[in-house]
Amino acid sequence: MRVTYYEFPQQTPIRKAFNAWKEAGLTDMPDPPAGMTDEEVEACWPRRRICNVRTAKKFLRKYGGHAWTEWFERDGGFCDTTEIRLEGRNRGSYNSI
Repeated sequence: MRVTYYEFPQQTPIRKAFNAWKEAGLTDMPDPPAGMTDEEVEACWPRRRICNVRTAKKFLRKYGGHAWTEWFERDGGFCDTTEIRLEGRNRGSYNSI
């Protein structure tokens, strides 16, 4: 099994990151209230989320940041981590997983 994550860079404002997640359809959380500080928003709405490789590459092109895939054994144990790159297919040779 594999799980892909994307994390926005720290210089991207958290509200902009939240709006990008929302536009991509990756969150159903309500908008942060206008009175919340950015630190409070950051505590409630994380920069890192699970997504697919296609979305991770799209966000890497547009915002920069960091994306990776975590691979797990069938029994649930952790196996490996691979970084997502903009070039190539980003496929591991983990057919036994």
